Amino acid sequence: MALREHRSTLVVFAACIAAQFLPLLNVLGYEYSMFVGAVVTLLTIPHAVRCGDAREGSWWITLRDSARRPLGWVGLALVVSLLNMARVRNCEPGTGLIYLGLFGLGALPMALATGLLASKLGGRRRWVFAYGVVFASVASTLGTLALQPAIVAYDTFFGYYAGSIYDESLISVLPHVTYRGWSLLWCALVVSTLEFSRSGKRFEVKRMLWIASASTDPAPTSSKIWEGLRRRSTSRSTTTSRTSMRARLNF
Repeated sequence: MALREHRSTLVVFAACIAAQFLPLLNVLGYEYSMFVGAVVTLLTIPHAVRCGDAREGSWWITLRDSARRPLGWVGLALVVSLLNMARVRNCEPGTGLIYLGLFGLGALPMALATGLLASKLGGRRRWVFAYGVVFASVASTLGTLALQPAIVAYDTFFGYYAGSIYDESLISVLPHVTYRGWSLLWCALVVSTLEFSRSGKRFEVKRMLWIASASTDPAPTSSKIWEGLRRRSTSRSTTTSRTSMRARLNF
């Protein structure tokens, strides 16, 4: 298990190093943070499955212990990007740090919960379940982008997607923070359900599927909340930008 975990750390390190030589990914910002979040998510799920297999005692303790290494991966990605600032100038490292927190750290709760939940299954079913949840989440996000007028979407694992029209810097982080708060609550629900299963009652697969399907996308009411927050943030950002432009012109 230790060899596998060190191998995953090397994968994160190699991916972050390679990203420093690609346009848009070579600075600590929106694109790099989304990239790191995706890599960490895909590696955190099998890590959480193995931690679930080795569990002794409370699922909450297992969640805490399984979160340490993924947190280290996000920290490693941050260090690599900061060191690269000596080669590539970054005008807004503070904003990039916020994005890395939302995309990198924000993806961990649901990735960990999905992996721990999948560890209740045996054989190949656990991997089909775990990555099936990720696939369902991405499919839901792509469906939102393709079938709804707004091209802004929030994905359970991969975070906020600004689309091709909107500049992500014009969108407030408030909707994304709220969305990550929602996914954190779902993580707590999943782990609470796993803890409840320790009482000896039967833990049915259909209960797992219900939790997974509910966690891939918010309820319609919640979606309206994200959209309302986004529109309000966009309106305020646009107004601020226009005001600043007028001030510069008057000056």
